[in-house]
Order: sequence, then C-alpha cells, then structure tokens
Amino acid sequence: MRIASLTILLLLAAPHLYGQEGPTNPQTYDLEMVVDRRNDVWLATYPGVKRISADSLTWFSSRNGLAHDSVTTIREDGDGRIWIGTVDGISLFHRQQFRNMSYKDGLLNKRVHKIFVSESGDIWIATDGGAHVYRDNRFFIFEPTRNAPIFDIAESESEWVLLTRDGLSRFAKQRHFWRSPWFRFGTAGVGVISLALLGLALTGKLKSSRSLEFELRQIEQRALLAQMNPHFVFNALNSIQKFIMNNDGESAQDYLSKFSTLIRAVLENSRRTSLPLAEELKILKLYLQLEALRFGDGFDYDIQVTPEEICHFEIPTMLLQPFVENAVWHGLMNQDIPGKISLRFGSRGDAIVCEVEDNGVGRKEAAAIQSQHASRRRGRGTQIVQERIELLNRKRRAKIKLATVDLANESTGASGTLVRLEIPTSYR
Repeated sequence: MRIASLTILLLLAAPHLYGQEGPTNPQTYDLEMVVDRRNDVWLATYPGVKRISADSLTWFSSRNGLAHDSVTTIREDGDGRIWIGTVDGISLFHRQQFRNMSYKDGLLNKRVHKIFVSESGDIWIATDGGAHVYRDNRFFIFEPTRNAPIFDIAESESEWVLLTRDGLSRFAKQRHFWRSPWFRFGTAGVGVISLALLGLALTGKLKSSRSLEFELRQIEQRALLAQMNPHFVFNALNSIQKFIMNNDGESAQDYLSKFSTLIRAVLENSRRTSLPLAEELKILKLYLQLEALRFGDGFDYDIQVTPEEICHFEIPTMLLQPFVENAVWHGLMNQDIPGKISLRFGSRGDAIVCEVEDNGVGRKEAAAIQSQHASRRRGRGTQIVQERIELLNRKRRAKIKLATVDLANESTGASGTLVRLEIPTSYR
C-alpha cells in the first residue's frame, strides 16, 4: 500500500512522466477526483483528465477523444462507466473508448456543472440550461428547471435538491412503492413460501403472459399505424403542395419542418412502451399546429399543465393523440362556429389526469353525420386505444381510467365532448 501511494506521488510530481499524451504546459488545476472500482484515481482538471493507476498515468484530452479540455466534473456510475462533464458536452468513457454526447442526445445546454448518480442509478446532469436525467440512452430535461442554470444536484429520501442561481430548489420525488424496504422484504418472504405453488402453475402462467405480451405488441403496432394513418400523411403533403402552388414558401417550409419533426418523433417513440409527459406534449403540440395550419387557423387550442412537476412522469406512448385527432375531425370540422380544443394536465392523488375538451357538435351529432358520409374517416384510433388500455390494465394493479363526457348547455344542447384519462404515476 505504501509503495502504491509513493508511486502516485511520484507520478504527480514528475511532469515528464506524462509522455506524449500529457499537456505541453505541465501546470494543471485539479478540480474533482473519483476512485473507480479498480482503484484507479480519475482527476477532472484543466486541461484534460488524468487517470492514475498503481504504476502508470494516462492523460486524456481533446486530442485523444475528450469532448473538451475544460473538464468541470467527473463521476463513476453503477456499471463502472466514467462520466466526464466539460464546458462543451459530456464524455462517457467505457471499454477504453470515449462517447461524446451533446445536443443530438437530448442535452439542451452543453455547459455541464455537475454530474450526479442517484440511488436508483439514474444519471443527473446540472447544466446552464437546466437539470437533465439520462434514461434509455437519452437525456431528458427535468421540466421544472428548463432554461434555468443548475450548479449542483443532491437527493434525500423524499426530495431532489437542486442548487440554482437563486439558492436551493426542492422537488418531491415520485414515490415507487416497490422501492420501499417493507415491500422488498415482504416480496422475498412471500417468494420463498410460495415457490412450490408457483412451480405448479408456471407453465400455464407463462403461456398466459406470452399471449398477453403478443396481444400488446399487436395493438401497439395498430396504434402506430393509426397515428401515422395514410389520410393524415396524404393531407399533410397536399397542404405543403398547396402552399408551394400559392407561392407561400415560408408557410410551406414551416409546415414541412413541423411535419418532419412529428414523423421522426412518432417513429422514435414507437420503439418505447412509455415516455415522459413532456415528450408527449411536444408531439400533441406539433400535431395541433399542423392541423391548425392546414385548416387556415380554423380553430384555436390551448395546453395547460398544473403543476409542471408532472411533466417528468412517464405515460404509455401513443395514448392521447387519437383523442385529440378525434376532437378535431369529428367535433370541430362538422360545425360553422369557431372551434376550440383544450388540453389540461394535472394530478389527483397518485394519478396524472389528462383531459381533452372540444366545443364541437358532440358525439351523437358526429355519429349522425358520419353515417351519412361513408367515405369519411372513422375514429379507429380511439377504439384501438380503448383495447390497449384494457390489455395494460390486465398487467397492472394500478389501472388506467378512461371516461367520455357529453357536454351540453340549456340554449344550444350539445356543446362538445370531454375525454378524461387518469394514468397512475406508478405506471412505469
């Protein structure tokens, strides 16, 4: 142990040992240190990163893969990967290679102040543009901190604590009942006692589980096809052509940009079973912008989220858009008065409440009009969503609730439709 310590001291004191990978200017500033699972010491410095082993020193800089020589922070995660924050993005060192991450990976700001590994294993990044969380090989913004400089991140049992320019900000954690000690111990005890009984029923349950997963995959494929139906794509391309023929290049470019962004987001999210509410809101907003542009701003819409903290909760993919599309096509397009769609998102107990309200003709009148126009589009998307909810509820104790309310007033009768979804915060 003394020999190893002496070796490290000698390496630190002898700049000529850095070799060709060391800086041309031997004066460095060590900012942060981490000792990895192999007992190597990593130093975040200016300039570059030093890795000190028992008998060697390696210097990493932008010349051999580092995102930037100005390193601000360094951490090791539960998989033994080294996360290096710089003023120009993040470098992830794994299997002797660097992977540099920035805007294309979801970071909204590349100036990194701190990297924090949570108890659950999530990677939190404090940047000049807000706190980010790394999940599913991508960074997601922690919505309450969007565009706010975050300098450090910590956690307690019940809260996230963030250091901002104005001081400390605290946010309540999403509570997962399966992480509590009593649940873990209880599960272990029941598992031991029930092992023999489970073995008898294993074959039957396995077949049932496989059947349910197969049904879910099929219904999710149908949901993707419904969301990307040929009518929508064809009408979108027609709108672009119309703008071009009218010499309205600016509108055509704007519409095409929104349309391509929506297509890309839908295809990327189709590979996931859930996504943060914030990501779903982006898709819904893009869809409404496209439809509003196509109909010459023939209807208005607004989106309300209260509180904003719910944006980081995850919900099933492709669950809300069919109801929004239904409101546009079967509610607003069949009336002469100005149309309006309101999307409201809130919390109630342990659930996220999502409401889609329109001031259209109502379901009864829409069905009557639909029956007279056999060639018009039908609300297949909402039917697929209902079937998918039934399958998801068969897998989970906390159920997704769906309700549709016919709105009315005394003077005009039917005055629209309200769809309400309650999604458990423990969905994921």
